[in-house]
Amino acid sequence: MNAAVKSALGFAWQRLYEAAILETNLSLLPKRIAAAEAAIETRIVEIKSARFCTPAEQGALDDARSGLRILINEVSLTQKAS
Repeated sequence: MNAAVKSALGFAWQRLYEAAILETNLSLLPKRIAAAEAAIETRIVEIKSARFCTPAEQGALDDARSGLRILINEVSLTQKAS
């Protein structure tokens, strides 16, 4: 299945992004973030080689990358405060 396929849940890489954003167990969060980052980067590589991406997916990818950066910063701050 092509990673760009949009389903009722959104683009295929979005499932991993959503799992990271919704994870409440701090011990599982680094694994979820890493999986989401890998899926997003894989899709970006696919886009560059195929030279095709819908504006909707490009916007979603940009938003997801920003969201993960915010989540990583929040986790870092939480760990420093502990």
